[in-house]
This record gives sequence, C-alpha cells and structure tokens, in this order.
Amino acid sequence: MYNQHKILRVFQLINLLKSKPLKSIRTLAKTLEIDSRSVYRYFDLLRELGFQLEKDSFNRFCILSDEIEEGFTFTAEESIWLNELISTSGNGHALKDGLLKKLYVNSEIKIQGKQLFKAHLSKLVEQANLAIQTKHQILLQKYHSANSQNIEDRLVEPIHFTDNYQHIVAYEVESNTIKHFHIERITGIEILEKSFQFESQHRISETDVFGFGESGKTYEIHLSLSLRAYLFLKEEFPLTIPFIKYDKKTDNYTLKVSVNNLLPVKRFVEGLKEDITVISPIFN
Repeated sequence: MYNQHKILRVFQLINLLKSKPLKSIRTLAKTLEIDSRSVYRYFDLLRELGFQLEKDSFNRFCILSDEIEEGFTFTAEESIWLNELISTSGNGHALKDGLLKKLYVNSEIKIQGKQLFKAHLSKLVEQANLAIQTKHQILLQKYHSANSQNIEDRLVEPIHFTDNYQHIVAYEVESNTIKHFHIERITGIEILEKSFQFESQHRISETDVFGFGESGKTYEIHLSLSLRAYLFLKEEFPLTIPFIKYDKKTDNYTLKVSVNNLLPVKRFVEGLKEDITVISPIFN
C-alpha cells in the first residue's frame, strides 16, 4: 500500500502546485500530512518526471501552467495499464514515469484527475482503503444523497472501489443492501473500532458509465449526438468516452453502451433535446 499512497501523493502535490496561490513547504507538508523532508523528496521525484518547479522570494513553490506540455496522448499500452495504476503500486513498471505526467495533462481524463486527486478526496480514499484492509466498519459523515435529498451519516462496511475511484461500494447496515457512495458527496470518514459484522452479505458490484450500481437489470442505449451534445457528455460523464464513436456519414457521434439505470440518461437527453436523437430504448 505504501507505493499506492506515494502515487496518490504525487498527484495531490501536482494539483496543489498548479493551483493558486503559491504554497510554502509547511503548507504542503500539512496538507499532505507528511514532514518537510518528505516534501523535498517528492520535489525530486517531480523533477525526475520532467516538471520544473518555480520558487518566489518567500520560498513558496508552484508549477507554471505553460511548463506543462500540451498534446500528450496515451499509447495503447499505457491506456491498458492506466486502469491498474491507481489500484496497484506500479513499482518498477517501465511506463510509470511517462504515464504519471501524461495522466494529469491528458484532456480526455483531466476532469477525473482533478476530482480524484484533490487532497481531501485522496484522504477519504486512503481512509476507506484502510478500513477495507483491516475489515472495520466506517461512518460516512454527512453524506449528501442525490436520491433522497438528505444529508446524514451512513454506517457501512466498505467492500471495494469502482475502477475510477469515484465510488465506494459498501454494505449499508441500516438498509441491509449493497450501495455505491460517491466520494465527492462524503464530508468525512470515521473508522470505527467495530469489525465487519455482515461480511457474508458482501459482494462485488460495478457501476455503469453514468455512475449507477447494479440493479438486477441492464438497458442497452443507443444515442446519436451532435458535436455540442458529445462535448457535454464526455465532460459530465467521462467514462462514456470509450463507447462514443464518430459517424462520418451523419457527421454526428453515437453512444452505444449498457447501463444499470435509465434515469441519468433521460435527464441528459431532456437537457439537450435538440442535439440528441434517441435510437433506443424508447423513453416513456
């Protein structure tokens, strides 16, 4: 787990150094929850990756925006390995150094990168991951539910993360069900002393490209999108990107994918009615 946390902190540090204002060593150390000497060691790693650090007269640091090269693209080999990078150490992999830099600046996943590697979100990931490894219940503090419109604590037993680390899949004690909890809707996590009590109810559950967990049913959707709709779709739901194809004949884009819930699809279509043609299914 040490190498995984190191990779997470590299992204946290890049994100901190690219945002204003400039940061002091003390501020960086406090945010990342490491000592000052470790910050300097991470600086050395960033330099090895090709980043140039700038320092002002007050000994505060940043990465200049124009220092990040534009136009990076992933090779097929890097794209395959990308899915493994966050969940494994990546130690010694030949593609590691080049991919770490490309991951942050590649336009197709920039939104996910910003979401995942904010210092606060990364801390939540680490806490939940620790609870998974030690098999302890956790309290999701002030969880903002999009379905019930409530903000309340949730007692859960965390099972695993979704591939993009946007959701924690967990067994909720009160409802006796497996649910997907969006990382960004969690205010805080408290690891409890109580060990798992319902491990026999745990199972692996995957989310679809719109972030909805398994519901016992799947739906095949086929949409035709204008350029405007395509841009909105990949920005709002970046996991749809691999399933979008350009159609030269119509000069439009098509989305064909299986989903667990039609509600987010309906909402997206309703917001862009003039730019989307629903080929299937027929919405009521």
